[in-house]
Amino acid sequence: ALLDRLRRVDRKSADRIDPEDTYRITRALEVFEQTGRPLSSFARPNRVRSDLEATIVGVRRDRAELAERIKARVDSMFTAGLRREVELLVAAGFTAEDPGLRAIGYREFFDEAGHLRTADDPGIRTSIAGSTRRYAKRQQTFFRTLPEIEWLEADDVDGVRRRVSALLGRV
Repeated sequence: ALLDRLRRVDRKSADRIDPEDTYRITRALEVFEQTGRPLSSFARPNRVRSDLEATIVGVRRDRAELAERIKARVDSMFTAGLRREVELLVAAGFTAEDPGLRAIGYREFFDEAGHLRTADDPGIRTSIAGSTRRYAKRQQTFFRTLPEIEWLEADDVDGVRRRVSALLGRV
């Protein structure tokens, strides 16, 4: 029913959004209700605005090193009590369907039916790391589409410092 309603007010968005993606369908309808304009009428910029002086800087890191850093970060999240945090959220009434618990690092705690996976399930860490790696790859793909981006190597600390100092000197 939501998708049918979206088709009536915003055919472009309805055709673009996966019919199973109730979150994005609902969001597109919310935009229409709040603004009176279809979501698809809002232009997506493909370059930096000409009335702004902006520098877009991207930081590159070796893929294998990035994967190791992600794994270490996931381990530190568990050490800091991520499992307990999720359990407290569920005890407070939140479910796998709530937007916050659909984020990477939370959604992996739930099975397909939305039930909390067992505490000793080793696949949770692996799933979080895999989801994070895929997200990082999507970010890199997106940033490569920006023609004005200036790439810096993450390990070139002195080079990053020099570039940041130069940018701050222009402000």
